[in-house]
Amino acid sequence: MTETKYKKVWNLDNLFPGGSESPSFNNYVKQLELEITKMEEKLSLFDNLLEINQSLGIESVIKNIGDIQEKLSQANSFITCLTAQNTKD
Repeated sequence: MTETKYKKVWNLDNLFPGGSESPSFNNYVKQLELEITKMEEKLSLFDNLLEINQSLGIESVIKNIGDIQEKLSQANSFITCLTAQNTKD
């Protein structure tokens, strides 16, 4: 059986080119912030709607929450990898 060897330094440019100064990661985070703001606005509307109307929009809200959670997880993973790659960055 052959032993697999992995590089000690990851190529994070495959995810977001530019490392910790990545413009694409910066844009990703800004877009995520906008999505979170929109979600907060949607959720605040539920206080003002009738109960019957609330059930019509809840499926969309749940999907949006899942999408945002996935993107936050990806951003967190990228930041964790950046930190592991260079703790002074």
